[in-house]
Amino acid sequence: MTHLHSIPVGNGEPVHLARESCWCYPVQDTEEPSLLIHNAKDCRERFERQGADTGEQSLWVLVKG
Repeated sequence: MTHLHSIPVGNGEPVHLARESCWCYPVQDTEEPSLLIHNAKDCRERFERQGADTGEQSLWVLVKG
C-alpha cells in the first residue's frame, strides 16, 4: 500500500524518512488512513492545531512512500 507522508521542512528540521520507522514516530491520520503525519522537532504541529501561525520558515511537504 502506498502511503502519503506529511513531512515538516525548514527551520532547522533534521532529515525525515518517508517510512513508518522514521525517527520522529509518525502517526496515521484518523480521517485519512493512507496519510502518515511526521512529528516536527520544534513541535510545530501542536501549535498549528491550537491555531498559532508558525511562519513561513516552518513548512510541510507531502511525499509518497
